[in-house]
Amino acid sequence: MKNTYLKKSSNQQGFMFPLTSIVIVLLLLFTFHLINLNRNLIEIHQIHKQQYTLEMLYQKSYQQLLVENQTPPLHYAFPDGTVDITAEQSENTLIYNLELRSKNGGYRLIKTKLAK
Repeated sequence: MKNTYLKKSSNQQGFMFPLTSIVIVLLLLFTFHLINLNRNLIEIHQIHKQQYTLEMLYQKSYQQLLVENQTPPLHYAFPDGTVDITAEQSENTLIYNLELRSKNGGYRLIKTKLAK
């Protein structure tokens, strides 16, 4: 019984080179795709981390604002970032502006009322 695979691999007409080059190109494309996917995942992770930090700054400053009896403008410095609070009167309600700045460079301006 003859092995036909050995006969094709010893063929001198150049059948194996195009096949191996196609396989190598596909492997390179797959590798570059995985590298790009990994970079995107790292970027998404950094954005989520920054979002989480800003949300925690908001929660901390909101709780501090509920506890304190001082009137704005207020400035809080937390280990994750800083918060500047100002107030403005609008239609018989007091609206607080919270400017959140994280150490990572994130920024958010939130306007809120206090729940009492």
